[in-house]
Amino acid sequence: MNVPHDNRTYLPFAPNVRLSSDAMLCFAEVAKAARFVVKEGGSQKIDLRGLPTSERACLEHILGKGEVSIRIDGASTIDARESIFAGVWLLKGDAVDMLEVATVPELALSCAFKARRPCQGNTTPRIEGLTCAPALFTEMLDKSFTITPEQEPYIVNLTNLPHTATDLQWLDQALGTGSVTALSYGYGNCYISATATYRIWRVQFFNSTGTLILDTFQATEIPELILATLEDIADSANRIETTLKAIT
Repeated sequence: MNVPHDNRTYLPFAPNVRLSSDAMLCFAEVAKAARFVVKEGGSQKIDLRGLPTSERACLEHILGKGEVSIRIDGASTIDARESIFAGVWLLKGDAVDMLEVATVPELALSCAFKARRPCQGNTTPRIEGLTCAPALFTEMLDKSFTITPEQEPYIVNLTNLPHTATDLQWLDQALGTGSVTALSYGYGNCYISATATYRIWRVQFFNSTGTLILDTFQATEIPELILATLEDIADSANRIETTLKAIT
């Protein structure tokens, strides 16, 4: 059996790191933005395009790599990566280079179900070998329109549900493909992808050797595994302020 290797490590900052006044102000602005989001909610954005390349690289090193990365596909592709400070996201793409402080980047919410491959719904042709897929689709579609943000996600556990490869093929065509995919790291990986059907996500869990151990669909606004909590963001503000003191 394969065992995990190549563990990720993080050095908080190099001993000789010194940020310019502009980069220091930018980093301090992140802490201020985090305090605002905790109090008022929503999202705060900080544009990095005016920051010199060397200072920007140093700032990115201090921010490090967190446990969640998100890809947003549209007219152009935007990669959003959470830093080691939960709720602080680095977004890169055409004409986009910024930090966003939020439970999840706004674009991940607004673009999730925009179709890269349209959903066919109940018009999807019935093929030989089909068993439970049409009933599952109807069940998930109903939940997607009735569930509220305050409710727990509605989960269809495919791992414990008898189904065929044909069922998965039919559901893939019926639900379509959305514009957001995400990867959440931990002990193993969780792969999350939006469908082109409102509020329906595919969430798959893999163990440390890359074996699929849990395969689900979820009806929810956005899976909790992607979200940072307000408590996490408040903690990030404290940690950023501590880091600022350490590098000044």
